[in-house]
Amino acid sequence: MRPLRPAPPRSGPSLRSGRRSCEALPSRLRFAAIASRLDLREPNAEALRAIAYTASHHYEIEGRPPPYECVIDVATGVGKTFVLAAAIEYYAALGRRHFALAVAGGLGPP
Repeated sequence: MRPLRPAPPRSGPSLRSGRRSCEALPSRLRFAAIASRLDLREPNAEALRAIAYTASHHYEIEGRPPPYECVIDVATGVGKTFVLAAAIEYYAALGRRHFALAVAGGLGPP
């Protein structure tokens, strides 16, 4: 597995579904584009930024090898699915195509 680093820029803007792709945008604009497209609430947009920054710190600052593991521990109904979708879209725009998600089930009351 390769570290999460930006893919090399392509020649010209990339198009997906008739829109300009996020991959050509600087990070803060990429976050804003994803948050807008997925209609993320601000706490969920902040969670996306936190995932990206901690992963970047893992690889680029600490120089640690893959894999990067992240746990999202939040209450029911706050938008975990949207945060995961946003994270996948963010990393896909950087050229990453392999993701593993583990979801605990059956931990609530019977």
